[in-house]
Amino acid sequence: MNQYTRHRNTIRLWQLISPSFPVGMFAWSQGLEYAVEAEWVTNEEQALQWIQGNLSNNIAYLDAPLLQKMCRAWREQDNQSIEYWSHFLLAARESSELVSEDVQLGKALAKVLIELRIDEAQRWLEFESLNYVMMFSLAVSHWQIPTDEAVRGYLWGWVENQVIAAIKLVPLGHLAGQRVLSALIDSIEAAARKSKKIDTEQIGKSFPLIGIGSAKHETQYTRLFRS
Repeated sequence: MNQYTRHRNTIRLWQLISPSFPVGMFAWSQGLEYAVEAEWVTNEEQALQWIQGNLSNNIAYLDAPLLQKMCRAWREQDNQSIEYWSHFLLAARESSELVSEDVQLGKALAKVLIELRIDEAQRWLEFESLNYVMMFSLAVSHWQIPTDEAVRGYLWGWVENQVIAAIKLVPLGHLAGQRVLSALIDSIEAAARKSKKIDTEQIGKSFPLIGIGSAKHETQYTRLFRS
């Protein structure tokens, strides 16, 4: 792969994780909205701790290693593994809200990828365990984005979305949001490195407050974010 192709692939990754990418990720808080109502998160420091805890104890043990496995499966055209890990991912989500988020984001991403002429996405639209990580890894494979870069991009996109939610909900000012993002850069790198060392039987470590927060959010009386 020449330098031009590598740079072009990196820009494709930026496109995929951009907040303007039309999949609707901004509409979900992953339990943060309830955490604010319950006063688990009331300020900048607590928002940082909440996002960092979820990143280090949940996303690094589930989303990131499964993204790596599915990238490999797409490149090897191993549909059986893609199906298996997609079922596994949804089974590991700790609330119906988190499952709904994954499925709806996956369908939205699949439709965008079809528009971007990734035809493989079309055949998976009716797959019962279609999810965001599955379609993200398809795009990564199709655009030949290195897996390590893809994992870091995915983690950055997840963190950025949580910070945007915190800015609206806590609320935090935009400068405070940037301080939180900056403080999480080392955590993103640590999570990416950790995810590469996780054995298959270790995948799916739990972060209980996320499950509780997202389940409580399903019946929260007033909500800015989807349920």
